[in-house]
Amino acid sequence: MTDRCKNGDIAIIIKDHPGCEANIGRVVKVHSPRRVLPRRGTVWLITPVVGTTITYIDVDGTVAVGLAIKIEHEDDWLLPIRPEAEDDSISVDQALPVPQETETV
Repeated sequence: MTDRCKNGDIAIIIKDHPGCEANIGRVVKVHSPRRVLPRRGTVWLITPVVGTTITYIDVDGTVAVGLAIKIEHEDDWLLPIRPEAEDDSISVDQALPVPQETETV
């Protein structure tokens, strides 16, 4: 299976663990190393782009809110933000209408 994200991507969190739903919609930066875990699939280290805290599951299984530490997040739960591929089939002249000059009296 192909990963959605790659190292250095900016992504939106689209799903999270129960108790961490406040993170949905947050913009994060994706960092290596990525790991593939048997039950979770591909996970990345992420940090918030805006704000300093993020909700996460602590090592003891409790929900915590902490500083912008790197935490692991599932690749499937991230939506990378990338520019669309450029389409060279239409020139700028074809894409933009040229206003016609009119005479004023």
